[in-house]
Amino acid sequence: IPPAWDDQTVVMVNYQHGALTCCEAAQVQALLAPQVGENTKKISGTVVEQLSQDDTIRWGYSLGREQRFEVLSLAVCAGDVVAVLQHQQGRRAQPEWSVAAWETETGKPRFQHRFSNEPLPGGLLVDHDGRVVVVMLDGSVLCYGS
Repeated sequence: IPPAWDDQTVVMVNYQHGALTCCEAAQVQALLAPQVGENTKKISGTVVEQLSQDDTIRWGYSLGREQRFEVLSLAVCAGDVVAVLQHQQGRRAQPEWSVAAWETETGKPRFQHRFSNEPLPGGLLVDHDGRVVVVMLDGSVLCYGS
């Protein structure tokens, strides 16, 4: 899943630890920017590992080992990080899906709505009024108002 960002925030999925990670955009830019006279910059380890060493991660979100989830889509908008998640628990045969939002600065949960249809990976949209739209594989669309 590609990261999502705006001028202040970068959010990415850290698959090594199964967490959603929110960072300062300026810190990520500084880490990835080539030095003067270089065409590319090589980073040892993952971006999240490098940012953890510098203590520049704002917050992370994980449900732990018992309640695993996979991020299918990400968006950053007007003070919130929004994600479509697929939840899978060992005792349940079928996955469940939800759309969830967290406050960008603190990681405080804003909302979570579960649904039964399978979402289209990358099918998350947030309009300028804060409405969250999730496109499903069957072509249906869910819309959650702000």
